[in-house]
This record gives sequence, structure tokens and C-alpha cells, in this order.
Amino acid sequence: MKSASILANTDRTSWSRIAMVGRYFWPSLRRKILVFPICALLVTLMAHLFGISEGNTIAISIFELLSWLLVLSPIVFAKQAADEVFCSLPALGCEKVTLVFLWSFIAVPLLLFAPTAIYALIAFPVTNNVAALLDSSFLGTLFTSDAAVNIMTVSFLATLTAIAVGLWAVFGSRRYRTRNAVLAIAGTVMLNRFYGFVLGFISAWQHAEPGVLKNDLSTTLNIFAPVMSLSWVLFLSFALWKASHAIARKQL
Repeated sequence: MKSASILANTDRTSWSRIAMVGRYFWPSLRRKILVFPICALLVTLMAHLFGISEGNTIAISIFELLSWLLVLSPIVFAKQAADEVFCSLPALGCEKVTLVFLWSFIAVPLLLFAPTAIYALIAFPVTNNVAALLDSSFLGTLFTSDAAVNIMTVSFLATLTAIAVGLWAVFGSRRYRTRNAVLAIAGTVMLNRFYGFVLGFISAWQHAEPGVLKNDLSTTLNIFAPVMSLSWVLFLSFALWKASHAIARKQL
């Protein structure tokens, strides 16, 4: 069995070793490959029945379950991250990082949202007008089209950051990995919602007319969106670096 130093000095990144890391995690991942798409279809169907396209609060809350499944997905690694076998796998640190990141940032989103996208194509009329889609969505009831794009961008970056923070907590903690990951992920999600609360408060404080709240909120969001996006990009970069370091250093 090659040591990490020998691998690092003589071998290039190997997809066969990445696959070996995948086989190590396979007992924990295989059920998720079936469970995640089934959950996605059930959640999407329920949200549709409750009227998510009309902005129904219950439907939005139901659909949000998919986001929680996504950001909490790093917990699947909690048990095996502490295993000595993982530390002694004859694979480079970057190969371990590649497998973990491919699962967390590529596979899980596809398993959760590909069924939703397929369902949407079947259940809703097809249109090539993105602006019309945004206006008809529940975001369109709260924001203008440009503001809806901004909030989706910020939410996307916040979600990636929550996943990265979860991986950092799982692989970086010596004890209580699941608890630490849940707390770290929940804190990151709450931070994003705190941003939203502050923006809503600023809009309501500046303008008292309820009829123009949508435009006021959208204007405020468009002003602060670049700063919010940049802050999430910086946070995401830091979390990815810490997560990569935590995963790669688990090597004997």
C-alpha cells in the first residue's frame, strides 16, 4: 500500500483512486441515490397541489424541504469521516476532496432537483420567456423580475456556502460531527434569512405605502445584492478552503 508521501511525489490524480474513495463511502451513499429522487417528487407534487405557483405559504414551506435536504446532505459523511480506514486509504488528499465535492455539489443537487425539473416540464406549459416565468412564480408576487434574479443568485451562493460549512464541520470536528454540522448549517441559513429580514425592514421603514412595497423591496434588494453576493462569495471561498483542508488532512 502506497503511503501518502509516495503517492504525492510519484502519482498524478487518479480517477481509479477517486472511485476507490467512492466505494468506501458507497454503503452510506447508495440509499440516498434512491431516497433523494423519491423525496423530491413527493415534495414537488405536494407543493404543486397546495399551489406553489400562486405563492401559497404552505406550498412554499413544503418545497423548502428540498433545500434543507440539500444543505444537510454533508451529514451523510459524519460517521465514516472518523473511521481510521478513511484516513489510511491509499489516495491523495485532493482525490478524497474531489469525491466528496462531486457528491455534495453535483450529485445531490441533481438527485433532488432533476426530478423537480422533469415534473415541472410535464405539469406546466413550456415557455422560453424567462421574465414571464419569474413574473408568474411566487417570487414575482414579492419582487420585480430583476430583483427576483438577484435574490435567486444570493440564495444560490448562500446554499453552496451552507453545504461547504457543513462539510467543514463534519470533517474538521473530532467529536459530535453530526451535531456540529447541523448547527453550522443552520447558522449559515439563518444568516441569509437575517439579511432578508434587514432588507425588508429597511424597505418598510423608508416607505410607508403598502401598495408600492413590492417596488420598494425590489429597489432595496437591487442596491444591496452586489454587496451580499460578494460577501457570500468570500464566505464560500473560505468555507471551501477549510473543508478541503479538513478532508485532505485525514490521511495517515
